[in-house]
Amino acid sequence: MSSERDKARYPFTSEAAEFVKSLNIGVDDLTSEPYNLILKRAEQRIRQALFKPDELSPQEQDPNIEIPSFPTAIMLMAFVDSENTKRRYAVAESKSFSKKLKDEEPEKVLEIAKRTFGWRIKHPDDKTGTVDFLLHFREYLTNSRNMNELKWKLTNRYLKSGYIQLTKDETARLLEEEIQKKILEKTKHPKVEPPKALQEILSEINGLASVRSTSQDLVQTFSIEVADMPQCIKRMLDTLSSGGRLSHIGRFTLTSFLINAGATEEDVMDFFKTASDFDEGKTRYQVEHISGGRGGKTRYTPPKCDTLRTHGLCVGPDELCKRVKHPLSYYKRKRILSKRSVAKPAQAPEI
Repeated sequence: MSSERDKARYPFTSEAAEFVKSLNIGVDDLTSEPYNLILKRAEQRIRQALFKPDELSPQEQDPNIEIPSFPTAIMLMAFVDSENTKRRYAVAESKSFSKKLKDEEPEKVLEIAKRTFGWRIKHPDDKTGTVDFLLHFREYLTNSRNMNELKWKLTNRYLKSGYIQLTKDETARLLEEEIQKKILEKTKHPKVEPPKALQEILSEINGLASVRSTSQDLVQTFSIEVADMPQCIKRMLDTLSSGGRLSHIGRFTLTSFLINAGATEEDVMDFFKTASDFDEGKTRYQVEHISGGRGGKTRYTPPKCDTLRTHGLCVGPDELCKRVKHPLSYYKRKRILSKRSVAKPAQAPEI
């Protein structure tokens, strides 16, 4: 059985849901004492998830507030118009849970995976090395499909009798995907009007969503033309602006492309701050290293198109893609074509 501390730390679990159900709190109750504290905490969760995801952490002092604040926040997010904002919220919450799970004992991780999500998961009969769990390949494939790093490809995993070997950290990462899907499913826009008692706070939350600039908006502020970028780079921008994640090579490609297209280190830092999993220290080190400000002072360029295809990052190639071998070559040629198009005088209409 989970303790109240566990339910507060992991309010997405089935045990936490039963606890909330036992409280028998109605929507209208949330605006009155003492339940309005739940509503305030739910709004705080949303603010932290959207603007300061690293500060998103459980407040275990009062489980009667902390545990129901999670489903309350999800209910509020369901009435938000922006799908990108919903995804940012889901990513931030799931990532915060994943970090905590990595610090838990394996038994706790196993319990959550089996009881809440019904995973076919077990400990190995003879634990050796870093292997903590054996997970059925179906659950593995379902939750690793959005992971682009080569280590997550099924062909690169040890598979025996339908089960895949995992470390505790890898299992927590897969649970992060499962939690994110669960949150997004529950934030689907309801077919009913929002309760009148919540109109004011919903207006505030929608206001928070509207002040979040998209990644493409930020790129435009430092004079890089999104319209002239190759489709692979546009997809990376869209992924981040919708709250998604990029693989390591995806981040390297995007950073080196922006730097070589004319962005400064600070421009790129400001851009990556829109990502829900932004880590300032790690990001700054990587940006400075790629731009030549650290290490061997070498400015790196993005991988060639062949390499991007190998890693599954080449998407929707157009006619110009067929004539170039590098994303920067695409951008330079497209910029020339765009300038020629603007400079070309308009023809007089026929009489």
